[in-house]
Amino acid sequence: MTYKNHIRYHKWQEKEYKELFNSVREHLEMKSLQFYMPFYSLYFNIHNNSRAPLKMDLERNYYLKNIKDITKSRYYNSNMFLVSDIYDSSKNIIEEKEIFCKTIPIVDVMHCVNDNYNFITKNNYHLPSAYNYNTFKKINDMNNTAYIDVFCSYLFGNLTYNKINPSFALYYGSMNGIGNYKYDISEEYQDIKNEKCFNKCIDKGFKLDVYISDSDSDSDSDSNSESGSESDADTDNDDYIATIKDIPLQLLCIEKLEGTLEDLIDDNIREELILSCMFQISFALTYLQKHFDFTHNDLHINNIMYSNTETKYLYYKLNNIYYRVPTHGKIFKIIDFGRAIFKYKNKVFMNDVFSKLGEAGGQYSYPSQVDFLCEEKEEEIKPNPHFDLCRLSMTILEEIDPNAYSDSIIDFLIHMCDDNRGENFCNMRDDFKLYMDIGKYACNSLPREIILHNIFKNYRVKKSLFPRKSYYTL
Repeated sequence: MTYKNHIRYHKWQEKEYKELFNSVREHLEMKSLQFYMPFYSLYFNIHNNSRAPLKMDLERNYYLKNIKDITKSRYYNSNMFLVSDIYDSSKNIIEEKEIFCKTIPIVDVMHCVNDNYNFITKNNYHLPSAYNYNTFKKINDMNNTAYIDVFCSYLFGNLTYNKINPSFALYYGSMNGIGNYKYDISEEYQDIKNEKCFNKCIDKGFKLDVYISDSDSDSDSDSNSESGSESDADTDNDDYIATIKDIPLQLLCIEKLEGTLEDLIDDNIREELILSCMFQISFALTYLQKHFDFTHNDLHINNIMYSNTETKYLYYKLNNIYYRVPTHGKIFKIIDFGRAIFKYKNKVFMNDVFSKLGEAGGQYSYPSQVDFLCEEKEEEIKPNPHFDLCRLSMTILEEIDPNAYSDSIIDFLIHMCDDNRGENFCNMRDDFKLYMDIGKYACNSLPREIILHNIFKNYRVKKSLFPRKSYYTL
């Protein structure tokens, strides 16, 4: 079952992209829209004219053609559900669908809050400036977390569409432009509220809204809101939402999924469904590791979602071992590739979130453009293929009641959290050092080996019971 995931370009007609961009301006209030992303230059010849970034896009099966309405949004972030027209190029039809639209900042939001870019002070773009450099380097870096999230969603969505692996959301399209972005700074607020640069930027670079929690209410409705630099009395439960003005944003549109693994756990998920989930995700990661040298680096129970299905079984083949995996009505999907590292066509996409000043700087070694002369070479820390299932197992164990499940599945999950020093990550403090330690020391959660674990032996079937078609392999 050989599959070649080639990159080809799609050239939009002027009438079509204008219709799409006008609908985005109307409903999402974004401007200066275009399709171009820096990694396009690796695969396409982009001409130096004003229309090329508006027309050049990734060829695929589904195309977002028009946004009709916003069906759901939140006060604390800029993600939303949309009613949209989707063009199916294989059937040459347009269907109205509800889709999920993820809004990704192309620049670092906290650097915006702290005025480390050129968005407020407009320096001459043609003259040297450290703040111009910070801005343009981030925006044009093909390792930018926003572009990697989109590229992975495109590549892996094709795997689902082409029936190579079902564990990814279908990709409908992406574009970038200038707009406002809502970001929850509640965790950082106490540390930055007295900083001069932070207070200087309020109402210039961003607006700050404080959503005051109502401890006397059991309602799930949004909290009360007041605008300004601070409320009269800070509480641990208040939400501080910064709306950063006029920054570059990437829109990522994928299929709407039913819910997260955390939702199922909250509803007292059955043991059989956890096992089905772990097998489906392990096989998907095995495929990605073989073909893309992939690590997700943030795989927790909210980054595993599911779609409902009437298919009773999924069939998998590995090393001439045949598996019939009961779905229990769910096909699980990996989402949110904002910290992913992967290789495509011999090019490593090393997510800039791991760079020196990135959000996860220090977790892995990050190559610099110029190596300064140093007497001692630092320890090289490479992406760890055990990382993802280890972290996922930890987040499952944190949420489930161990007394409600068999010893075998609890031991299975705990074993994946053991490190090569004889310790267990579940006993460590949940902070950034934990992520660094998992990257260095996780050793019992390689997806390919997990598939062969005895806990899945009941999924194994004889070849005579295996379908000739409609199965997944590597």
